[in-house]
Amino acid sequence: MKVTKDDFDAFEDVRTSGAWNMFDPRAIEASGLDRKVYLDIMSEYSELKEKYYGKVDESASISNRA
Repeated sequence: MKVTKDDFDAFEDVRTSGAWNMFDPRAIEASGLDRKVYLDIMSEYSELKEKYYGKVDESASISNRA
Protein backbone atom coordinates (compact mmCIF):
# COMPACT_ATOMS: atom_id res chain seq x y z
CA MET A 1 0.00 0.00 0.00
CA LYS A 2 1.29 3.45 -0.88
CA VAL A 3 1.85 5.75 2.08
CA THR A 4 1.54 9.44 1.24
CA LYS A 5 3.30 12.30 2.98
CA ASP A 6 -0.07 13.34 4.41
CA ASP A 7 -0.45 9.84 5.87
CA PHE A 8 3.03 10.00 7.36
CA ASP A 9 2.39 13.49 8.75
CA ALA A 10 -0.80 12.26 10.45
CA PHE A 11 1.17 9.41 12.02
CA GLU A 12 3.92 11.82 13.14
CA ASP A 13 1.37 14.17 14.70
CA VAL A 14 0.16 11.34 16.93
CA ARG A 15 3.68 10.06 17.64
CA THR A 16 5.06 13.45 18.64
CA SER A 17 2.03 14.24 20.80
CA GLY A 18 3.22 11.56 23.20
CA ALA A 19 -0.38 10.85 24.19
CA TRP A 20 -0.34 7.14 23.36
CA ASN A 21 1.89 4.17 22.92
CA MET A 22 1.96 3.81 19.14
CA PHE A 23 0.65 0.23 19.42
CA ASP A 24 -2.46 1.44 21.26
CA PRO A 25 -5.61 1.18 19.10
CA ARG A 26 -6.51 4.71 20.28
CA ALA A 27 -3.38 6.01 18.52
CA ILE A 28 -4.59 4.49 15.25
CA GLU A 29 -7.98 6.12 15.77
CA ALA A 30 -6.41 9.48 16.65
CA SER A 31 -4.35 9.44 13.46
CA GLY A 32 -7.44 9.09 11.29
CA LEU A 33 -5.57 6.56 9.17
CA ASP A 34 -6.74 3.21 7.91
CA ARG A 35 -5.32 0.46 10.15
CA LYS A 36 -3.39 -1.07 7.23
CA VAL A 37 -1.76 2.27 6.34
CA TYR A 38 -0.92 2.89 9.99
CA LEU A 39 0.71 -0.52 10.39
CA ASP A 40 2.59 -0.08 7.09
CA ILE A 41 4.04 3.17 8.46
CA MET A 42 5.12 1.40 11.64
CA SER A 43 6.79 -1.33 9.58
CA GLU A 44 8.58 1.07 7.26
CA TYR A 45 9.02 4.02 9.62
CA SER A 46 12.74 4.67 9.06
CA GLU A 47 12.50 4.49 5.29
CA LEU A 48 9.43 6.73 5.18
CA LYS A 49 10.94 9.28 7.57
CA GLU A 50 14.02 9.52 5.36
CA LYS A 51 11.86 9.70 2.21
CA TYR A 52 9.68 12.53 3.48
CA TYR A 53 12.02 14.39 5.87
CA GLY A 54 15.49 13.51 4.63
CA LYS A 55 18.35 11.71 6.29
CA VAL A 56 18.94 12.55 9.94
CA ASP A 57 22.48 13.65 10.70
CA GLU A 58 23.50 11.24 13.47
CA SER A 59 26.63 13.29 14.23
CA ALA A 60 24.38 16.07 15.56
CA SER A 61 22.84 13.75 18.14
CA ILE A 62 23.49 14.70 21.76
CA SER A 63 24.37 11.09 22.62
CA ASN A 64 27.20 11.18 20.07
CA ARG A 65 28.81 14.33 21.46
CA ALA A 66 31.91 14.04 23.59
